[in-house]
Amino acid sequence: MLRRVPPVTLPDELDHQARGGVSVLWGMLAVLVVVGCAHERFAMGRKANDTDSSRLVEGSTLGRVRQIERLGERAAQSSSEQASEIARQLAVELRPDQPTAVRSAIIRTLGNINSPASVTGLRAGLQDSEALLRAESCRSLAKIDAPAAMDLLVDTLSRDTDTDVRLSAVRGLGKYRNPKALEALNAALDDRDPAVQYLAMQSMEHVTGKKVGYDVRQWKEIARNPGALLGDTDGKWLR
Repeated sequence: MLRRVPPVTLPDELDHQARGGVSVLWGMLAVLVVVGCAHERFAMGRKANDTDSSRLVEGSTLGRVRQIERLGERAAQSSSEQASEIARQLAVELRPDQPTAVRSAIIRTLGNINSPASVTGLRAGLQDSEALLRAESCRSLAKIDAPAAMDLLVDTLSRDTDTDVRLSAVRGLGKYRNPKALEALNAALDDRDPAVQYLAMQSMEHVTGKKVGYDVRQWKEIARNPGALLGDTDGKWLR
């Protein structure tokens, strides 16, 4: 015969503590649930914000500059045909209605692609309304191994009215050991700006290998027969 065990009755103090412990436990569980939900909502919100920010950057001027830079990186790792195609695409995008930062990025990138298409694009860059970008175009042209690039620098030196642009053209011509480049530098010795004259003598020193200081009269005498001075390259140009 089974005996019924009487229920255990806790003293009032212990009963109060036990009930309090249960309440605390349920409170902690409730807090964890709330915090977990809040964290999930925050993570979802952050993910949405990241996506929105990414879309915003891609559609912004900064995003377009990054795309152009990535195209330049791709061209550096591609065949000459593929690089030329990239240069053609960039040349088409070099338009006056593009933001200045975008035009600048295109000009810089074209200077790193040795292609006739780059020269075509940079020809447009030399017509830009902003002198800063015309000077940038001169610097990019000086990186390209092509007679057409040198010809554009010669033309820019003779016609552009901005001193910074002419300085960039003079500096660029100093990279070509060519009679035509030397003739253009000789003409720059008569430039109205002393800074252009000074840099022209530096570039002539680089082209000829002669060191006669910064005497305009001596350089003019040296440059009287540029073909003979450079061994008459018959129009061929050497870097």
